[in-house]
Amino acid sequence: MNIEQETWESAALCKDASLDFYKLSPVNVALCVEMCNACPVKAECLNASMFPRLEESGIWGGMRPEPRRSLRRRTMKANSLARQDA
Repeated sequence: MNIEQETWESAALCKDASLDFYKLSPVNVALCVEMCNACPVKAECLNASMFPRLEESGIWGGMRPEPRRSLRRRTMKANSLARQDA
């Protein structure tokens, strides 16, 4: 863990939460996403879960693994296309 990650993690609403962000039942996911949506470091969390490698489980930045995987794929493709155009 680097200093930048420690900084955003210390501001995360979930850091002391009793919710299980790895239990993907519908009710638990809804509660986790609700907390994520109110979190001041939601974007940082989502980014950390996708780069440099994909976090394969849990709720990160308000997203379940499958949508996060799809977003990462689209982001990497867009970045690749942008580099080709440059």
